[in-house]
Amino acid sequence: MNLRSLRRTIMLSLVCLLCAGILAPTAQAESTAVASGFTYQGALVLSGTPVNSTCDFEFTLYDALTGGSVVGSAFTQNDVAVTSGLFTVELDFGANVFDGAPRWLAIRVRCGEEADFNLLSPRHKLTVVPQALYARQVSWNGITDVPAALADGDNDTIYTAGYGLTITDSSFAVNTSTVQSRVTGICAVGEGIQQINADGTVVCDNFTGTPAPSPSNIVWVAKVDGDFTTITAALDSIIDASAENPYLIKVAPGVYVEHITLKDYVDIEGSGQNVTIVRGFLPMATVFSNGNTTAEVRSLSIENNMGDGISTVGDISTPSDKVRFDQIAIRVVPTAPGVAGVRNNTSSPTFSNVTIDVEGTSSVFGMDNLGLSSPSLYNVTIVAEGTPGFGLLVNGGAVTVRESSITGNVNSVFAPIPGSTKIANTMLGGLAAGIGLTCVGAYNENFAELPPTCFGLP
Repeated sequence: MNLRSLRRTIMLSLVCLLCAGILAPTAQAESTAVASGFTYQGALVLSGTPVNSTCDFEFTLYDALTGGSVVGSAFTQNDVAVTSGLFTVELDFGANVFDGAPRWLAIRVRCGEEADFNLLSPRHKLTVVPQALYARQVSWNGITDVPAALADGDNDTIYTAGYGLTITDSSFAVNTSTVQSRVTGICAVGEGIQQINADGTVVCDNFTGTPAPSPSNIVWVAKVDGDFTTITAALDSIIDASAENPYLIKVAPGVYVEHITLKDYVDIEGSGQNVTIVRGFLPMATVFSNGNTTAEVRSLSIENNMGDGISTVGDISTPSDKVRFDQIAIRVVPTAPGVAGVRNNTSSPTFSNVTIDVEGTSSVFGMDNLGLSSPSLYNVTIVAEGTPGFGLLVNGGAVTVRESSITGNVNSVFAPIPGSTKIANTMLGGLAAGIGLTCVGAYNENFAELPPTCFGLP
């Protein structure tokens, strides 16, 4: 039988399992799973004559009339009896192939002794039966034998409010005691937000009033919003400092044009070298320490163009060794002769991580030590450029220098009066000469080692 010119007439009835899953009683649906197969019935006619034969059929499901993609797996039925043109087969393309999207069925057939399958054209569109159309839109109330747990339209889900939420019946809301609403309030110019309310509104405060109190025994100096605007005023305000009740003055960035006298048990701390600058303007020391002052100055710069940068004066019977200077940059550019970056008179302060730069047109001193002054220098850099310029001048006393650099365009170190000056691991730029000098590991600016007496030319 030649089926290449076969004209096909198809009757399609989606009955059995598809319809049974919708129309059967609920009790039966709960106990019997609905399969994915369905019954397909068609009529095969050749040249106007119904076919009577045994045929093999191959069915393929597509998502378009022509072209398109195959849906599911191809299905083959062999040795199907065709009587008076009619045949019935059970088709199953797998689960989930029918999701409401259009589907077309392609059929190939061979009957009798034919070796090859013949494709019937066109593809046949599969449509749902009327009862299935109704099933897609049936209301919840239209279903019989609904379990009691589902009769209220809910499957008895238990709702729990998580963190930041509250629940009333089945309605959730934000818990404003834990979740902050978006901030909507604003403050006027010169005011700041003091409090944010749960609803997003704000409480403002005028910050131009009294500043917030400082921690105990810490006094702030600043150009704006400090406890005081000058270091001198802050020092004058402290009247009860002692070993058991020390104070700290913290100085904000800025240039403070004043001369200050240190006070016992009151430390002064800036915001960094070249950030906090104390600048003198009179022919006197910018920073003065009188007597056996127990205090430390750190983290700032000291400048003066008329007088010394730092002056420490001790008691002739008990030289002071309690004042300390750390992380200090001293810059002095004098117009008068005999000015020093640091001048110690019968005192023995400690200098660490300090730079001293003095530059003048007449005699200048990086550090001038008078009387029995015996300062201790660690990681100190001294540069004295004048006519003449002396880096370290020692007039008696016992000076100790370690890990430092001392330069003077005439003398790096000059000790004209007998004393005891010990210099270790230090660069001396300029002639080192005097009485009582001892060098260990010292070298000149050309990195040539100096003798134990320190005497040598660069």
